[in-house]
Amino acid sequence: MNLPDPARAPLPDPGLSRLFDEAVQAVRLDQPALAVQLLRRIGRSGKCMAGSQAAALRAQLLQRLGVPDDMTPAPPLAPEALGAMMPTRQTGGAGVSVVSCCMNRTENLLKALPTWLALPQVTEVVIVDWNSTEPVAPAITEAGLAGPRVRVLRVEDEPRWILSLAFNIGFRAARGERIVKADADITLKPDFLARNPLPKGCFIAGDWREAAPGQEHINGFFYLRRADLLAIGGFNEYITTYGWDDDDIYARMAGSGLRRIGVDGESIYHIPHDDAQRMAGAGTGGADHAWAELKRDTAYRIRVNRWLAFVMPPWNADRQFAPFDVLEDSPTLVRLRRRAHAMPHLVHEDIRTDAEHYAALERVSWVCGPLAYHMPRMRFNALLQRKRLAEIGAFDAAVAAAGGPPLERGRRHTLLVELAPDFPVERARDLGAAFGHGAWPEDLAICVNGGSKPAREAFVDATACRAASVEYWIPYDGLRRLEPAPTAELVAATCGNGSGAFVQLRSDHFDTVHAGPPPGAPAVQVRRRQLVIDTQHGLGNRLRALGSAAAVAEATGRELVVLWTPDHHCDCRLADLFETTLPVVEHADDLPGDVRDALRRYNYMEIEPGAQKDEPVDTDRDEHILVRSAFVLRHPASHWEAENRLLQALRPSEAVRALVDSVELPQHSIGAHVRMEAGAGLDQNSWDSAENWSAESHAAIHHWRAKSHYSAFIRRIDALLAEGRHQHLFLATDLPENYRVFQQVYGERLRFLPRTLYDRSAAQIRYALADALLLSRCTWLLGSTWSSFSELAMRLATGFEKVEMSGTDF
Repeated sequence: MNLPDPARAPLPDPGLSRLFDEAVQAVRLDQPALAVQLLRRIGRSGKCMAGSQAAALRAQLLQRLGVPDDMTPAPPLAPEALGAMMPTRQTGGAGVSVVSCCMNRTENLLKALPTWLALPQVTEVVIVDWNSTEPVAPAITEAGLAGPRVRVLRVEDEPRWILSLAFNIGFRAARGERIVKADADITLKPDFLARNPLPKGCFIAGDWREAAPGQEHINGFFYLRRADLLAIGGFNEYITTYGWDDDDIYARMAGSGLRRIGVDGESIYHIPHDDAQRMAGAGTGGADHAWAELKRDTAYRIRVNRWLAFVMPPWNADRQFAPFDVLEDSPTLVRLRRRAHAMPHLVHEDIRTDAEHYAALERVSWVCGPLAYHMPRMRFNALLQRKRLAEIGAFDAAVAAAGGPPLERGRRHTLLVELAPDFPVERARDLGAAFGHGAWPEDLAICVNGGSKPAREAFVDATACRAASVEYWIPYDGLRRLEPAPTAELVAATCGNGSGAFVQLRSDHFDTVHAGPPPGAPAVQVRRRQLVIDTQHGLGNRLRALGSAAAVAEATGRELVVLWTPDHHCDCRLADLFETTLPVVEHADDLPGDVRDALRRYNYMEIEPGAQKDEPVDTDRDEHILVRSAFVLRHPASHWEAENRLLQALRPSEAVRALVDSVELPQHSIGAHVRMEAGAGLDQNSWDSAENWSAESHAAIHHWRAKSHYSAFIRRIDALLAEGRHQHLFLATDLPENYRVFQQVYGERLRFLPRTLYDRSAAQIRYALADALLLSRCTWLLGSTWSSFSELAMRLATGFEKVEMSGTDF
């Protein structure tokens, strides 16, 4: 086809003629994006009326660019079933498919949907309802928007929003020759297609850099041919959280040879709303350290996914889409469920942990410079658990990189005292004593550098080793400079915002710093009162008491300290089970003297002399508290949700995570905890003997263990399997013969953690925690009554459909 030549038939308007000349030249030079921009200007001029010479020239250029003819509506699409397994359609019909997804954003969808249906060229609208609390299809019907052009794909049993999987389902089901990807809050103007001609080999997309103020979220909008979209595999399904999905798919579109054209900003509109849904899964509540801040930081979340997209196999048409079963199939409503246990592409936890680490390094480097990359991972993590982002500076990074003090003191703020080279040793000792005798905030570390080594040692010794000597060079970046002042003022000034402060002292500053605080000076904050939880008995009992104490400590502003002593009930350390920054001691003698000598003690262990189980814990008194318990504390702040917050937030140790990862747990599995040990005739072990309980409690244990015989579980499991929804089960039990019986009965349907240990050693307790975590991931729990371990699985879980207990429910 020959290009039109405006010079042969001059247009009456010189400006319009010049635009046509430039458009023709852009087409000849294979610059479709420029050609489209020029044709948009021609269209907006108002001088391109139907039947005019300008309109004819414009139509010829659009035809040369391969832009579809949208002057007449596309023929309607005939109803078509998807089939039992969600397929990927290989062919498309005429017209445009608008694909959108939502999870609990129906209000915006109902505003946007009429604008999509108003375009006669739109042959269908595919809406993926990603397990919204209130299903989308009825809302569309009630709004009078249902019809043959609207098809809802309802995905069941998805606990959180996953954009890549949701939109890819819509793309796979769409039948139009072209696809508009629009979020549920994007409206289209009636002239959208006229303003956005789509040349062959191009895609049209939003760009936050070019968007009008308040319209930055159009960045995720795009429009292209269906074949081009499927050729790159749609969205990258390795990305399952917020961020980088748009950048990734645009880069792959460009890499496939498609050219990007910016969407006409006047042809679409983003309905404003808050970002709560957009940042789903980021958490709520106050952030008291940098890791918690990062989990809600958009830049960090984007960088996590950018790293994943870089390190995982390239996402393209060779990758398999997530598999979905079709539960219901009608022309306007399809119900689906993902085969979560059969996902062909997963990001292993180790890889995600690496991605989070490198994203955090980059984010922290913005506040402390390249020194962030010098920190070993363990020290970097410790720093982020201790400080907020605004409190981290180059000083902290250098200390973490060197690994010396004050790192091991784990404080939020640092006062660095730099002594002049000739600072006298005796004066350094007196100066250290002035700091040592003062009341320090618990989140303050005081360090000394400079001077001579004897002077630094004298300073540290005089503080009773509460201060630390820094023997290496470190930058002061991030520390505020203080002028010499009395010690109390220096301490108070250091504990403001930021990483801390430094003060440079010469010998002639001694009298100023050594002087007492001026009259009326604010008192320096003293150590927070502590709540020490002395955890007792087995794993479930200990974690129950720990969660309860954490709830009380959080509600009352106390510092939680864990007293965790390995014994015959639980012969392991807390660090064997969890990676945690909680203060942990193994013996009461390890507590600081000022705490140990002033403890108000409570003892819930009823068999011990003087114990009083369920005694109310009084936190209104200004004193440190120690509670010795295997049970929840009696306090208004201790309730089920609050007690479980800490337990669900604890990160299992690497060894425990490896055990959990070794079990492939299918979706909708039944979890069964069969607790028969400690029943009558099975209580010979020291941890099950009558000496551990009152006579009444021991009799209750015998009663309920009899109700937890494996035969009762098998009868109930058989009934659940017969219903058809559950196909597999996970078993945790305390006797090896139980595993053998269940293997004989259920064969390949059974999942469990093979082991040779059935004691209370550290290795076995790791298996026990992994068992509890795996039980918590099942959807239906059959537990043993009067078992703290079944209770632990319930505390760790967030999505049980139902819990049934032996002897009461079956």
